[in-house]
Amino acid sequence: MKKLLVLLLLSNIVLASEVHLLQTRFDATFQVPVRINDKVTINFTVDSGAIVVQIPVNFVDLLVKNNVIKLSDILFDHKYIQANGTEITNKNIVFKQLQVGDRIAYNVAGTIGAPNSLLLLGQSFFQNFTEWGINNVTHTLILGEPIINH
Repeated sequence: MKKLLVLLLLSNIVLASEVHLLQTRFDATFQVPVRINDKVTINFTVDSGAIVVQIPVNFVDLLVKNNVIKLSDILFDHKYIQANGTEITNKNIVFKQLQVGDRIAYNVAGTIGAPNSLLLLGQSFFQNFTEWGINNVTHTLILGEPIINH
């Protein structure tokens, strides 16, 4: 009976990966290093309220010039409603690969923000994992197993 109980408990354990967060100095936001298309690593702000990953247009220009992303990764315009209720139109982008720690998400939807806007790691990244969260004691981002979509 004890062996059965232990097996049942172990079968419910989800292996997770933890990545240390960088707390910004002046506010309560957290940043995490994100590797884009296995070519460059940039710190993004963890934003659970953002529907998609956001990258400012000036970063996009640099990434295109340095062959990190291709012009074909930049897609059509899309309307978004911001947290304050205003509607904006931004171009969409697809990141072929975004990596945080040892976790990789493929074909992640994103939006191109205004110049010098924040780099946001949003739900379009987090939805690629069985679970995710922030450990406020250890200041780590926890990512569950990748969800493989066919």
